[in-house]
Amino acid sequence: MVAVLAWSTSLTIASALAATQTSMSTWADLAARAGAPAPRLFDETERLHGADAPRVRLWHDAAAWHPFANQVWLLLEAARIPHCRAVVPLSQYRRPGPRDDARLAAFADALPGANPNGVPYVQLATAAGGWGPPLRERSAVALLRALDREFPEHGLLPRAPRRRALCDELLARYADLQKALYGVLGGKSTAAARRAYAARMDAWDACYARESDLALCPDDGGEAPVPRDAPFLLGSLGAIDALLLPLLERCEANVPHAVVGTGREKLALGRWPALARLLAAARRDVCPIHALLGDPTTTLGVRLAVTGAVGRQPLPPPPPPDAAAAAAAAAAPAARLDAAARLCANGAACAGLAASRVFRETSAGTPTRAAGFAAAGSGTGRPRGDAAARKKATGAETVAAVDDALRATAAALLDDGFAVRRAAEGIVEARGEDRARAAAEALVFLAENTGARRGVPRDMDREPAEAFRAHLRLVGAALAACCDS
Repeated sequence: MVAVLAWSTSLTIASALAATQTSMSTWADLAARAGAPAPRLFDETERLHGADAPRVRLWHDAAAWHPFANQVWLLLEAARIPHCRAVVPLSQYRRPGPRDDARLAAFADALPGANPNGVPYVQLATAAGGWGPPLRERSAVALLRALDREFPEHGLLPRAPRRRALCDELLARYADLQKALYGVLGGKSTAAARRAYAARMDAWDACYARESDLALCPDDGGEAPVPRDAPFLLGSLGAIDALLLPLLERCEANVPHAVVGTGREKLALGRWPALARLLAAARRDVCPIHALLGDPTTTLGVRLAVTGAVGRQPLPPPPPPDAAAAAAAAAAPAARLDAAARLCANGAACAGLAASRVFRETSAGTPTRAAGFAAAGSGTGRPRGDAAARKKATGAETVAAVDDALRATAAALLDDGFAVRRAAEGIVEARGEDRARAAAEALVFLAENTGARRGVPRDMDREPAEAFRAHLRLVGAALAACCDS
């Protein structure tokens, strides 16, 4: 009798598994529906803006998170200076293998004796068609002034006297603002450091709100007056704005955080509405550099990883299904389509970053490595080096359940009417409640560790990354609800 029951149970599970696999689209089918991902500004390593050849070469970090290198990149884009980019891995992100070895060799050949961790480096084109030595200026402010001297026709800094005086004064104040920001990061800020940070932010916010005498830019040299409610300092995107944006990203994400910042919501960026308005305006797709800006999840994840604090940051539970559904529904259609295309095109968005080399594609279009990373990768909410937990999380059936959940995520991104709850019920029935719960946690983990350009996956812009996160949480919430019901 026991044998008959065991055979009957196994037959039921096998039938449910087969039904789930046949009812859910394969990766190949999903990829065909999603099409090719949209072109990305990040991939354009040569940006000529109508010129015949680049006039500047920028060296920055391969992960594209370094705030000072990003400032120079934004300056080049905002000023439309013809340029090209080359990358080198920073020491904490270097991966053994031919790709990073080749990058380091190319860097050493181009800049003998230079330290890869010292990016950004800026070279100017020579008359002979090569590249000169790197500019001696090292800070973003000094490089801005050097580029303005070299390319006055690109207008990095205004020529009208009063506006130029305003920009010069803000550039002189920038170092104090940057120092104040890093004085409140790290989780051990003093009361004096917090007061200094608030005072510097107050002064800059007053400039952008046109509430300071310093910020009043009247008609000057024929220039039109700047509207009081304009988000950018001089009415349109300029060098001071581009310099400030990477810093504001860190103010927004890191300062109020309990682990890497002050843990004080009263120091969140919303306290300074004019600066928050600047960041929001720069992120809109009408701004020429919007695709190069990150988001709070990415920026915070980088800080947690760099400080080694990922193990101290708990993994949040799946959100309530209604809240998850609302967030997913708010994602723009184009961002959803691009997220689905990238998810399908590169093996569920994180192939190559698996927890172990044993996770390799078992057949075309089966992202086993991706599911392995989601199940047991190290990152926000996962302590490093927990081998026993990792081995348990990367069992074949758990990884298969995560793969099912990732395919459901892709389907939900592609189809508003996709029955997420029904898919979750199928995964629970086919894989079992324990593995479905593990899959729900894996999706939440992946959502916390999905970054715009700089995280996992590396090849998403901000809007697709946000859509991907929202839908990961949607499917995760459905799985958790099915297990609890």
